[in-house]
Amino acid sequence: MLLDPKPRTFSNWTGVNNQPCGGIPKGHVHYLAKPNSRNYIEWKVLHPSKTGNCTVRLGQGLDEDDFTVLFPRDGSADKKTGSFPCGREITAYEGKEFRFPKDFTCDECTLQWEWETEFGQLH
Repeated sequence: MLLDPKPRTFSNWTGVNNQPCGGIPKGHVHYLAKPNSRNYIEWKVLHPSKTGNCTVRLGQGLDEDDFTVLFPRDGSADKKTGSFPCGREITAYEGKEFRFPKDFTCDECTLQWEWETEFGQLH
């Protein structure tokens, strides 16, 4: 369960959508993971989307195109895009298990959670 780094308290429901972190400045985290490790990532849903789909990426820098898409281990994601159904009902926590890439290492990574809804894209 990803509890550290602590969840962001900012709600990005206003349509502000700066990538890769939804308008929140990147900061120091205290989460250590190894290449090829299995990690459970979870999120809280306050405003469900009937058509919600998520994509989880891991990368460095500010360009989303340089990030690596992480596919849920349960096989629920689209094979090409990595998008999977999520956030479709209010939940205390919803989540998936992902395996980090074998050959990916970094000292300051961003774990990006992208939610595509009928209202637009949120990070």
